[in-house]
Amino acid sequence: MEEIEQTIGQKLKLKSDEYDWLSYAEISHKGIQMKLGFVKRTNEEGTSENFILYEIRTSSHNIKTLSGIGVGSNLDDLWNTYKKDFNLSVWFLYDDEIQDISKKKRMFELTGLEEYTVIRFYLDNDKITEIVISISEDGC
Repeated sequence: MEEIEQTIGQKLKLKSDEYDWLSYAEISHKGIQMKLGFVKRTNEEGTSENFILYEIRTSSHNIKTLSGIGVGSNLDDLWNTYKKDFNLSVWFLYDDEIQDISKKKRMFELTGLEEYTVIRFYLDNDKITEIVISISEDGC
């Protein structure tokens, strides 16, 4: 976590999520709002703890993938860009407003064929509203 603080030039203030699994820090770096999610790791002896970066979330229009996909892109853009080279899945999501699964809210998830990296695109009415990058091994 110290390396990230040095990179962004600010001390991170972590807040636990509702399940006490992830701790988040909301930051602005180079004018881009991001939410950094950390998991707590304890060594085998149980004597020390540290935080490992697990995910980065943003709703900024200034962030794009290498393929040019970002907030504001649509579902067709995602399909056309990623259908050949990635494992992908698309899920309908629960909507608190209607208290049910919604066909308007989706998550489009890409997983690299060899890496542990996952990119999730959250969509509302087939437009990307948030991008989440995470890794399933030892942090980002």
